[in-house]
Amino acid sequence: MLLDLFSKLLLMVGTWVGGRGARGKRRGEGMEFKDLRVWREAKDLVLKIYKVTEQFPKKETYGLADQLRRSTNSICANIAEGFNRYHAKDKIELERC
Repeated sequence: MLLDLFSKLLLMVGTWVGGRGARGKRRGEGMEFKDLRVWREAKDLVLKIYKVTEQFPKKETYGLADQLRRSTNSICANIAEGFNRYHAKDKIELERC
């Protein structure tokens, strides 16, 4: 299940390339990172991961569950950070990750 969620997100990242955002805005026309479809999908993934990890055994609270939660939160943060970068070199560096 978790692998399906991550692979879906990776497909979203790969298919969203420039152009218009999900709400028909072009970059620079008041568009924010929250308008990006990939960011919204990542946010949904965070919520799903939190629900799934609540069912993990107590001994995994500070292990695997914590790592999954922090890593999915990082996805949203990285998308937001990359959206607000203006230099081509910065964008290339983020896209290589």
